[in-house]
Amino acid sequence: MRQRAAVYKGLGGFGTLGLEIVLSILFGLFGGSYLDGRFGTEPVLMWIGFGLGVGAAIRAIQRALSLMRRETAREERAEGNPVPAFLSEKERDDRKRDLAWEEDARKARDRDDGGSNEH
Repeated sequence: MRQRAAVYKGLGGFGTLGLEIVLSILFGLFGGSYLDGRFGTEPVLMWIGFGLGVGAAIRAIQRALSLMRRETAREERAEGNPVPAFLSEKERDDRKRDLAWEEDARKARDRDDGGSNEH
């Protein structure tokens, strides 16, 4: 039951991304259009608002992608899977360092237990 709730929670966070993209663009477009009508600058502010809306949408996509990568890396580390191919060199080096540290900690634990937990 908890696992299902975690899946739905994750889908909720990323499921709203499309809505955030559309609303960002529309808000910028209609906000600029409103200001054009108010100040008589048609269509300058509409295009500026549209550009700002597209910029906000791109930022939302980048934020979601970053969050997805962090979540994937955390899950991969928890399952002991190999390093994903999409990681940057720095992320790959960090991952290898973390794995080496975990392996050293496991060996030290096994050594302290007298080797009873060896595979």
